Amino acid sequence: MQWQQIPILKAVAWYDDAAAAAAVSASSGFFEVATAAPDVTYVEPMTRRRLSRLARAVLDCAGRCQTSAGDLRVVAASRHGELARTLAQLEDIAAGAELSPTAFSLSVHNATAGLLSIIRRNHAPMSAVAAGEETFGWGLLDAHAAFKASPDEPVLYLYGDDVLPGSLNEFADTADGLLAIGVLIAPGAERCLEVRAHAAAAEADERSLPASFMSAAPEGQWTGRRMRWEWRWESGLESTRHAEPPARNVH
Repeated sequence: MQWQQIPILKAVAWYDDAAAAAAVSASSGFFEVATAAPDVTYVEPMTRRRLSRLARAVLDCAGRCQTSAGDLRVVAASRHGELARTLAQLEDIAAGAELSPTAFSLSVHNATAGLLSIIRRNHAPMSAVAAGEETFGWGLLDAHAAFKASPDEPVLYLYGDDVLPGSLNEFADTADGLLAIGVLIAPGAERCLEVRAHAAAAEADERSLPASFMSAAPEGQWTGRRMRWEWRWESGLESTRHAEPPARNVH
């Protein structure tokens, strides 16, 4: 895959690892990292009471990227989604209890994106992505593809994942805590993120892809079971490092 140049107007994160968040904030003047209680005051109280901690973190990032109501294309990505809610419903089924329609509606993979569309009165297209341990990377590329299809209109990319429920701890392959990221891809951005991925047959790095990305280093890479991801930050809308030489007039 060639380098994909993604114009980033704003990048925010909510992290429950205060030490890691402080390190990112200290080394990056671009990422806005928060660890205090997620700010979801723009969500009406009845809906707010039903939000999981994952949904609160993701909606905090959405609120900091999109400050007013209106149409905005959204790509929402999560490896596990609302797994705690899903597990609770499976336990109810096993116990012979009736399922709650509200609980079910809040457990589907696009639940938070759907809530955001209602809260913001957003009629623009939205999509949900899940791609295993490489969900963050593929979700970002999906958001970039949406932006390239209509480059005059911004796209909001939201990523969020929580730790696995206790009964599923044996399947956890990272030590990451709750992490949510919001990236606003838009024309006229002063920062550009370059990303590319290659097929790779190797063991995954100890850290997850989003946590590695949040290191705030000017460039980095991460190797998963299928792909090796590379990224670097450039100032300016487009990097000149790979630019083709200007055409010369021949008389």
